[in-house]
Amino acid sequence: MILLVDGDPIVYKAAAAAEEELDFDPELTIITGNFTAGKRVVTQAINDLLTRFDATKLTLFFTSTTNFRKEVCETYKGNLQKTQAVGNGHMEVRAGRGA
Repeated sequence: MILLVDGDPIVYKAAAAAEEELDFDPELTIITGNFTAGKRVVTQAINDLLTRFDATKLTLFFTSTTNFRKEVCETYKGNLQKTQAVGNGHMEVRAGRGA
């Protein structure tokens, strides 16, 4: 089985975990990233997913300025409308019709 995974949360978590603060004085703090620590977090997340889902391969996808879904359907998320159900406070989002 091949897993298709949103890589953004994994990398965000790794970056946060790898962050180190260097305080030189009360007005000067430098924040650095420890690449080895970040890589360890990403590697562990990938191995956990492969084990959990008994997969043989995993592909990570990341946010981009382009979105392949818009090439398939140019109205993808382009016409969302919020609707409020009366009386129960439930809110849903529906794709709009037409452009």
